[in-house]
Amino acid sequence: MNRNTALAGLAATVAAVAITAPAAQAQEIIAPDPTPTPTPVPFISPANPAVPNAGPAVRFGQCKVARSAHGYTYAVCSISADDVPYLQTVGVGYASSLKTFTPRTKAKWATQRGTLSLTNDMDGEAPGPGTITGTVKLAFKGLSAAQVRSSLVLASTGATGAAVLQPIATTV
Repeated sequence: MNRNTALAGLAATVAAVAITAPAAQAQEIIAPDPTPTPTPVPFISPANPAVPNAGPAVRFGQCKVARSAHGYTYAVCSISADDVPYLQTVGVGYASSLKTFTPRTKAKWATQRGTLSLTNDMDGEAPGPGTITGTVKLAFKGLSAAQVRSSLVLASTGATGAAVLQPIATTV
């Protein structure tokens, strides 16, 4: 083998190595992972937190106290039931801390202890859960409006078909 042949063979080998070296190095480079897409987090408003629907719930509202022209004091107390299913009735038991009497008027007067039935009949609206409000009208003989406001406690004695969330009415 002469010197030129050896140099030519060496040059061919170096050229072959130079061509294949970048390809070999490229195989060793590990491609970065694709950027993961962030998963959107649902927004929950603080005003309407996601609370599982526990069914109907009863709340005693306010009792408005007034003096009748006939000489007795009376209170009209509101009671509401939330999330009552269509055509379902919720029964709410109540008790007054003051002795009541029934005036001779056409109004429907409640007794000292009783039950108020609240039915969701929706009156022409689309059927579904709704809030139903009823009132209890109580009359008191021999007490001023101020005495009734300071002494009256209308409290829940239980409920059928609902949980009681606010069991005592406040007077105004």
